[in-house]
Amino acid sequence: MKVWALVEHLRADWRSALRNPSQLMMAYLFPLGFALVLGGVMPELNPPFRASMVSAFALVAVIAGALLGLPGPMVEARMTGVLRGFRVVGVPDAAAAGVPGVSALLHALVASSLVAVATVALFRGEAPVHPGGFVGVVALTAFALTGLGTLIGVVATSARATMLFAQALFLPSMMLGGMMVPFAALPAKVRPAALWLPTTHAMQLLDAVAFGRATALPAQVHAAALAGTGLVAWALALWLFDTEPREQKAWRGAVVFLALAPLGAASLAT
Repeated sequence: MKVWALVEHLRADWRSALRNPSQLMMAYLFPLGFALVLGGVMPELNPPFRASMVSAFALVAVIAGALLGLPGPMVEARMTGVLRGFRVVGVPDAAAAGVPGVSALLHALVASSLVAVATVALFRGEAPVHPGGFVGVVALTAFALTGLGTLIGVVATSARATMLFAQALFLPSMMLGGMMVPFAALPAKVRPAALWLPTTHAMQLLDAVAFGRATALPAQVHAAALAGTGLVAWALALWLFDTEPREQKAWRGAVVFLALAPLGAASLAT
């Protein structure tokens, strides 16, 4: 019976995300629009980009839904008393904290698949040699990023704070995370910093597993970094979860970056 209740909770959260304009925008409309605009421009300006555009646009869908779309509604639910109501009626804290992240993960997989197919069909992006590997790496990346998004939603105290945390990861990922500029093209002094970003490891792992290309580090290192980040982020989110509004404390914000420690460990291998 509890399993069925959990499934119903997940189904309701999945459907509510489709009815929430902000979440719908970040989960589907933004990544599709991003791919449609840049997909027609970037290959003309930079022909080698065609080889990585499928991976890049798929990861944009994951990072937008997980970091930009997920934390805000979690903070809103806490501020409006929804999470307190969950506890009153007996919804376990683990479900209240985890279901939005799992729902966002599923939306990210759907959105990234749509974007990848559209990129190949419309812009002749290079299709993955191993589609199963591509899906597996995107799922692993979604696990890590939804963990970070859930953690941001747990520690942030306002919508403004969620955006600050999210942008602190989103913008560097777009510039240095291998999606727009290949990791190999970055200056040698910048590469260790880029390895602190989940998308760097995701792009490298997609190159190795889905396209059979050479990478700077072994694929196992990139996979371990993403898996470790996801596990640490989810564990911290469940540990710090609270249903009551509170004041922002610096140490709670710092734990978001503590979850990046497995990525930092990988950077030591360079």
